[in-house]
Amino acid sequence: MVKTRAELKIAAKAAIKPHYWRMVGVTLLAGILMMACVAINVTVTVTSGADVKIFDFKDAISILWSIFVATPVMLGLLRFYLNIARDGSGRLGDLFYMYKGGGFWNALSVYIYETVFVYLWTLLLIVPGIIKSMQYFMINYMLAENPNMPRKQAFEITKAGMRGHLGDLFVFGLSFLGWAVLGGVTLGIGMVFIAPYINAACVQFYLDIKQRTIEAGVATEADFLAASE
Repeated sequence: MVKTRAELKIAAKAAIKPHYWRMVGVTLLAGILMMACVAINVTVTVTSGADVKIFDFKDAISILWSIFVATPVMLGLLRFYLNIARDGSGRLGDLFYMYKGGGFWNALSVYIYETVFVYLWTLLLIVPGIIKSMQYFMINYMLAENPNMPRKQAFEITKAGMRGHLGDLFVFGLSFLGWAVLGGVTLGIGMVFIAPYINAACVQFYLDIKQRTIEAGVATEADFLAASE
């Protein structure tokens, strides 16, 4: 890697320091939007009664919410963190970028393809599924930068970029295990305040790998930019 784990974390801390509370607020709102379907399902269960067949309706709500709200907001949150890392320009409106950036359907189709592919690998064995998810680590960040990136190109870039760095990503993820435990023992409340650091560090990892792919000639900077940029 171009940078060590320590250097990536130092860069993450430097990026979040001037914007920490904004990052907490945007991350919290994104989490509420992504998980709102859970509250909707609970409401449907309580008001419908145990004798009414509600499972199909609940499942439909969850699926539609995941596709049209949770996924775009998740990609928008990554864009927010990328903008924070780039020049501190991340704003609340980044959460809704997928709805206005012109690449909504392409980004959604690539994300669904990625998710299904990882799921199928996981059905074979857990470990292959984990390996595939790490191999595809760059995809969501690339979609956050350029929602119109073609699926084939996105998969080619992430496979080439992550080649030889799956172990780095695994160890990098393990280095946050203590923070995750801390968030767990606080019933998830602590994660609201920890998430900006973890997300910012993951963005630094992505940017590091991205730079390597550009230097290796696998992709150009223009490939990562949306047409409007």
